[in-house]
Amino acid sequence: MSRIIVIEAGHGGRDPGAVGNGLREKDLNLRLLEHIRSEATRAGVIDNFRFVRDTDVDMNMTTRNSQIVSHNPHLIVSLHCNAFNQSSANGFETWINNETIRPLATRIHNQVFNYHNSHTRTADRGVRRNGHNGNLGLMPNHANTVLFEHLFMTNPEILRMNDDNYLRGLARAIISATLEREINFNPQVAATPDLSVALGLTQGQLTVNTTLRAEPRSNANPIRSVRAGVIFERGRREGEWFFIRLASGEEGWVRTTTFRRGIGRSLGFSEGQTTRVVQFRETARTNNTNIIRALPVGQMVQLGSSGHTNEFWRVRVHNVTGFVRRNAVRL
Repeated sequence: MSRIIVIEAGHGGRDPGAVGNGLREKDLNLRLLEHIRSEATRAGVIDNFRFVRDTDVDMNMTTRNSQIVSHNPHLIVSLHCNAFNQSSANGFETWINNETIRPLATRIHNQVFNYHNSHTRTADRGVRRNGHNGNLGLMPNHANTVLFEHLFMTNPEILRMNDDNYLRGLARAIISATLEREINFNPQVAATPDLSVALGLTQGQLTVNTTLRAEPRSNANPIRSVRAGVIFERGRREGEWFFIRLASGEEGWVRTTTFRRGIGRSLGFSEGQTTRVVQFRETARTNNTNIIRALPVGQMVQLGSSGHTNEFWRVRVHNVTGFVRRNAVRL
């Protein structure tokens, strides 16, 4: 059985966590979680991870614990940032909920600290159990937990964590440390003009009646007839054929000439993809009150035909319309 690790982003919703240097802890925790998800997906180890509080929502202790326990994890990793009433306080520390996990927690802590320290020259505050950490008290008592306090919101060092490149590297350090092995975060992907090959399945819609076939050739065994207008998920391409999955779960091959990509086009939207983690906003303005959620790298979005500004695209994600920065999306 593979190791299951739950990544939990602290605070959320009406609870901002610590606030300092123009940043809110809940936002940094969530952005880091999204980078962990994206990098684990990129490296092909996403099956080892589960995610709790992956949007900006209120989540009480009962709900949080229930979601965590439902995954039956080997390890819980709770993401937080520190704070103190003196701005000179700095560093990275890890809290644990029992002594049996200390050897593993120490190995994880050292690897994550080394990343912070190589970029920030911060203090190593060690692995702690004695004392009180209120956030640790929110975790299930019987599950092995490491709680990271990533730098201090009250110290300018926290500005490092407002950089997506820094968060991406930190996410990689956490993934490698918790899985306790070297991870290849740059797997080779064959060059293709079609995003579906690199990203896996995305949506399309048949434009004509056609036949779903068992193999990518015209004389292959037919699986069933499929009518024009059917929406499906599509995957890899072989020559003039695409592998697709219907809503019924049936899979097979159709010719590339029988469908269109990006079904949002008929509604005034075209298709794009995020190139970095980006904030999905209610309005085309940069502030901390209009954020819907963070979108991960590789998120497919539908771009509206109007409502754009020089800085923002109007986009739709899972039927929710909002705005993202233009420089974070490619067509």
